Amino acid sequence: MRRTPCATGETREITRDEFVTLAARYQGDDCLVWPFSTNARGHGVLSYRTPEGKRTTTTAHRAVLIRAEGPPPDPSMYACHEPVVCHNPPCVNPKHLRWATPYLNAMDQLLDRTGTPVLWPWDVDAIRASGETQDVLARRYGVSQAAISQAKNGVTHCATYAGEDQA
Repeated sequence: MRRTPCATGETREITRDEFVTLAARYQGDDCLVWPFSTNARGHGVLSYRTPEGKRTTTTAHRAVLIRAEGPPPDPSMYACHEPVVCHNPPCVNPKHLRWATPYLNAMDQLLDRTGTPVLWPWDVDAIRASGETQDVLARRYGVSQAAISQAKNGVTHCATYAGEDQA
């Protein structure tokens, strides 16, 4: 629970579920920042029990988007921040969120220069042709030395995008 200001000017305790409900109805244009716990990537997180009684965790922006717009059109879709509009991981403003495939989410993150770096097939070709050390190449492409080693040794054609977990 968090102490949250009320319309009367007082503050009161608010639960995560109450915040999700209020956030789903939020009409402002500014970021609405999740005031509770976050994961390593900065996204808000919350736990809940499924109808079967199983305890599970999800991201706050996914919970808000489900409450605001309903479940995703396809269960494999991610709750994503709109590219260019919002780069703020703890933001749960429904106007800043949308359903997207993992691929579109990865492309959004490339556009916004957020998320995990990617090696494209043409990068892998250039890496394989290069005589530079793996450490130099890793710094140039913004990936680990292990990713460069895999590209050079044909273990991977192209680094797969790690993306955010859809929980």
